[in-house]
Amino acid sequence: MYWVTFYLRWSNDAGFERYRPLLIDYGKRSVPAWQRPLLPLLAPVLLQLVRHKMKQQVRQQGTGRHSYDEVIAIGLKGWQAVATLLGQQPYLLGDTISSIDASGCAFPHTLAKPPFPRAVQD
Repeated sequence: MYWVTFYLRWSNDAGFERYRPLLIDYGKRSVPAWQRPLLPLLAPVLLQLVRHKMKQQVRQQGTGRHSYDEVIAIGLKGWQAVATLLGQQPYLLGDTISSIDASGCAFPHTLAKPPFPRAVQD
């Protein structure tokens, strides 16, 4: 699921265009004040360099070698597997909460709340 989300953010043009303002906003908040005037000049170049690296990573991992529709299908199969594992039990490993449940909450949140395409969200 991590790589499907990664792909939707960095490799998919529509996803990246929605992610770009968030990255720029993060840059504005995190760089020292004296560097902030440089952001409008540097952000477009830096974001393209970073995006190129991220697309290389997702391709090297394997997810980036698939089409958008195939990646969505992979994501849906992943969520179906989680739903099957969960079944009617309250937690992934049974009746007691575990660190896997806590970690598992991060992925649904990244798909349910971001401004990215909603094919996997639905």
